[in-house]
Amino acid sequence: MNNTEIETGTIFYNVYKQNINIKQFTNWLYYKANEIEINNHYGCDYYFELINIDYTDKYAYSNLCNILESKIDFGYQETQKILSICSQLINKEGNVIELLSRMYDLYCNGYSFLRFLGLSYVSNGLDNKKNNESVIICNIQGRLISEAVRLKEFLELKQIVIIDEFQYKDNRELKDRIELTDINSMLNYD
Repeated sequence: MNNTEIETGTIFYNVYKQNINIKQFTNWLYYKANEIEINNHYGCDYYFELINIDYTDKYAYSNLCNILESKIDFGYQETQKILSICSQLINKEGNVIELLSRMYDLYCNGYSFLRFLGLSYVSNGLDNKKNNESVIICNIQGRLISEAVRLKEFLELKQIVIIDEFQYKDNRELKDRIELTDINSMLNYD
């Protein structure tokens, strides 16, 4: 895939996930999108379907999602999302609690390989605003970074392959699947 295809696919995905609203999408489609690239990659008929939607209609979002859904590479987009969160944890960028909250949501929705990071969010009380978050994060940050590095490597080496939204193939050896162990061993509480 070239950069324009990746960018276009990411925009389609973000519209579908409601991270980009209809107004932003139409602005992109009519003023910033590369019509030739969309035609080349998705076909002229597909581009025509996109520009033929009445974006002022109350069903515009639903109609758009019906069109976008067939062209979104959910496996690629979901992989990129998780890699991005892992990179932010590793590089200490962004709000750790927000990043762990996102990992927790992804874990609860089906990515069981995120168990360590997801459960670190709730098992350490980071979901409770009354706790001293900075002390908790300081105590567990090394383990979070180690796990983010480990997962990022598995994704990059395609030992974990996301094939669709919340569906993945796990090619790791059993010993590498720490999320299968009991929670105390996984979180080093024993």
